Amino acid sequence: MARLKTFSLGSPARDARARAFGRFSQGVALGNLALAYDSASVLTENDNPEADAAVDCAALRYRTVLSAALAYLDSAIA
Repeated sequence: MARLKTFSLGSPARDARARAFGRFSQGVALGNLALAYDSASVLTENDNPEADAAVDCAALRYRTVLSAALAYLDSAIA
């Protein structure tokens, strides 16, 4: 799998703010999935985008998805 090039937004503080906002967005999105559906898949930046989604992305129960959402929100705070 090809590795994405890293880039900077100008300073380490801006980079950290962008990463925190990304984690916050992931947490909110997964939280909404857990509220709306009884199962969903949790995809991360480490997943292979070329993999077969039906095979590699198992549906998780809403409590597991909600736990992942809370972990992303905690990561955004940290």
